[in-house]
Amino acid sequence: SLCLFVQKYELAHQLLLRFAAFEPTVEFLIQLDQLVHLLESPIFARVRMQLFEPRKHPFLVKCMLGLAMLLPQTNAFNILSGRIQLVHSGLLLDSLHQGEPAATTSAAEQAKMQEHLDNFDRAVLEKERYNSATDKKDVPEESAKDGRPFNPPGR
Repeated sequence: SLCLFVQKYELAHQLLLRFAAFEPTVEFLIQLDQLVHLLESPIFARVRMQLFEPRKHPFLVKCMLGLAMLLPQTNAFNILSGRIQLVHSGLLLDSLHQGEPAATTSAAEQAKMQEHLDNFDRAVLEKERYNSATDKKDVPEESAKDGRPFNPPGR
């Protein structure tokens, strides 16, 4: 898990190849199961997102395939299998779009998209400020300015 977390995918792949030589004990299979569940945790979201770029991270894909090959068909196998199917779909989609010109976005569309992204970033910052103020039982600065309670985005 450490190799995957620090994005040393080739090293992780080489270790998996060595794990394949081990006798699959119950303890070993439990550890593999725990690894798959750890990969599904929020801290590994960045790694999961990199599965969308299999050509850029081929050893990450090989790690996922290697893990699937080592696991018996359990819940962890099913979880991992679902991720691998997504990677497969992404590769198919990528191969369909090869050779096609990239879609271009007009300057006006890019500006509008940036405006939406800026709004999103502001909303996230406001929510973080609200959460930190709520944790400290303080009133956010925004509330104190006009006397109205602060309502975070999405509520």
